[in-house]
Amino acid sequence: MSDPATSSSHSKSDVAIGWMIHAAAIASCAMVLVAVGQPIFSDDVWWHLALGEAHLREGPWLAGDPLLFTSKGPPPPASWLADILFRVVWNHLGFAGLRLFHLGLVASCLVLVWASVRHATRSASLASLSAALVGTLSAYRLVQLRPHLATILAALLLHWLLFRDSRPPSWQRGLAAVGLMGLWANLHPAYPLGPVLVAIGAVGLFVASILPRGSFREDGPSFDSERARVRARAIRLAGIASMGFVATLLNPLGLAGYRSAFEAGSGQGGLAVVVDEWSRIDLLSWPTASLPPSPMNWAVAWLLVIAVPLATAIEFRSHWQRSSTAAANRVDPAIISLAWAGLVAMLTATRFAWMVFWPVLFLACHLRQRLAIGPRRAIGGAAVASVALFLAFPRWGDWPMVTRGLPRTLAGYLSPYATGKYHTAAVAVLREARLEGNLFGRYSEGGFQSFWLAPAIRTAMNGSLNMSEEAFAAALAIRERIGTPAHPRFEEALDALGVDLFLGTGLPRITRPGRPPDHSTLHLEGAPGWILIFRNLDSALHLRKNARNRRNLRRIAAYYARHDVPFDAERGFDPARVLRESPDWARRMGLWSTYLDRRLDRQSPPTDDASIRVDKTDRARGAGSDRLALGYLALGIYGEAEAENEQFLRQRPGDARALRRRGWLLLRPHRIASRQELVRAIRGLSTITPRDRLTLGLLDLLRRKGQGRTIPERESRTIPVLSRMEARALLVGRASPLLTSTDLPAHD
Repeated sequence: MSDPATSSSHSKSDVAIGWMIHAAAIASCAMVLVAVGQPIFSDDVWWHLALGEAHLREGPWLAGDPLLFTSKGPPPPASWLADILFRVVWNHLGFAGLRLFHLGLVASCLVLVWASVRHATRSASLASLSAALVGTLSAYRLVQLRPHLATILAALLLHWLLFRDSRPPSWQRGLAAVGLMGLWANLHPAYPLGPVLVAIGAVGLFVASILPRGSFREDGPSFDSERARVRARAIRLAGIASMGFVATLLNPLGLAGYRSAFEAGSGQGGLAVVVDEWSRIDLLSWPTASLPPSPMNWAVAWLLVIAVPLATAIEFRSHWQRSSTAAANRVDPAIISLAWAGLVAMLTATRFAWMVFWPVLFLACHLRQRLAIGPRRAIGGAAVASVALFLAFPRWGDWPMVTRGLPRTLAGYLSPYATGKYHTAAVAVLREARLEGNLFGRYSEGGFQSFWLAPAIRTAMNGSLNMSEEAFAAALAIRERIGTPAHPRFEEALDALGVDLFLGTGLPRITRPGRPPDHSTLHLEGAPGWILIFRNLDSALHLRKNARNRRNLRRIAAYYARHDVPFDAERGFDPARVLRESPDWARRMGLWSTYLDRRLDRQSPPTDDASIRVDKTDRARGAGSDRLALGYLALGIYGEAEAENEQFLRQRPGDARALRRRGWLLLRPHRIASRQELVRAIRGLSTITPRDRLTLGLLDLLRRKGQGRTIPERESRTIPVLSRMEARALLVGRASPLLTSTDLPAHD
């Protein structure tokens, strides 16, 4: 007989451990929800919102692509209903409502996971641990407000309707599931998962029904009735899957939607570059930094690869045991088959990380029924797993990837989106000036630009990928400032694509090893036939000077006249002059940052604006010249940048940053450098120890230029000079306008 005092002590300890599991799981899920609720994270939601407006006007079938000038036809209406839903929410509730809607979708998914595991295992502790696991492992997908959330929610609802019990689903639940699959087919192109998942569950039951021996003392009526019940459930699920397949055909794409879904992720050539979420989990290679899967996901995948087959083997063994206890402890065969489907899916493509739900559910059921959770070692193991998950997620999970732009202040968190990420100053100029035509910009910003500028301005690329392989390959070549086979010169490639406006972005900073340059601000600097119409610290907007764009040139000149900002229709936008004559406007549009504040132009005429006065104390210490050189370099004011840089070097001759700037400024395409200047720059860079990639790259080009060899224009325009830390510091406090309304300003 057990000691009552000991039993009471164990009971209290189990309760405490249970609360520990819940607390750690809640904390993990809370982190996921904090990431979900941050300013809009997904670049794709913008073009979904823009297409939603078009679908509201025209219905599922659009006459053409209102967003892309490189499109191969109208965008496929694969998620037309989700696009409309997003747009309606935004129209009525704004960005705050859209973010709350996103939070509601993700919270609903987590609640469904918890409820499903709780119902299957009768264990709240296992349910909390499972919800935390699914939430953290799927965080990279959950934080993105895109129609794929409809697939995650629909799949979990489908499971709740059809697989939460081991009994055949009622016809009411079956019809609800069929209706859900029909709706799903209009929300997201992954809808074939619906009938496929139901069919997989049915197959698992069919396999169980044909096993030669059940989990009973002997063959006989009990075994036959059990086999008949399992087979009847399988037949009903097969019928629901068939009806669901028919229901999913009621979408604008019909049967073609299945072909598109099964071909997804098989892009070749250019398109394969951007389908990174279709990359598989390579269990034999450590994950790439800053890309899915995270190290935590990779490690969990290994655990599942070991645990799921082992648990499956134990479950199959129970089918040959003649103990009635084995029958009571057996896991639903449908759950086992779904667990294998989920495991294969999540290993095949990182975008299916959320399908870890079924392997987790299977293992939770297996542990609960095999170990009869309640023993303290099992409860203790769950507690250790919950705490380990909570501690691992911020460092080795998806958290670092999904919070790279997470604001550190409440005001920043409440902002609708990160303005600096989308270079909103240039977009604001395009929108308010009412320019028209074809815009080439960064792929990740194409959706944002489409949302605010279409249909007057259409972009070259966005996440819809509704463009031909040829057009996409040309766009990728232009992005990296290389021509195409048909048009080797960069400017010719732009003309062949029909580009009117080119938005270059980014600072000339070093990228991670193996990555191409990620800045394009200098791609058209001084290029014949193009005129600079806007520039700030990390973006440059150029207009093609031809007959087609005369109206655009008049409009941009009128825009600057309205704002009392100097602009020359022949020579273009002059950042130095704008800083002197329109300091308030320059500040609002990001021509300087608080990092450069009070140190912008010591040679400018006196001004009442205190933010442009030179801090002479800092200049005496050299900080003023250092920062001025950096700011002028970023704005393309190279003469002043050289003067300030040389003054700083006279005070600090061995400063590595200034020595790099000296060499980089000599490599500008239109800079004629004397041999003496080149030798001095090479000698200065040679003194930097240890040698880093920035220094080595500059030394190579300077030596080639000193030998009289021609430097390819692409190399001189894309060679980096700033470290990532310098680039971040320069943009601290840089202002960017917040666009909050799609209504154009009223002016003549």
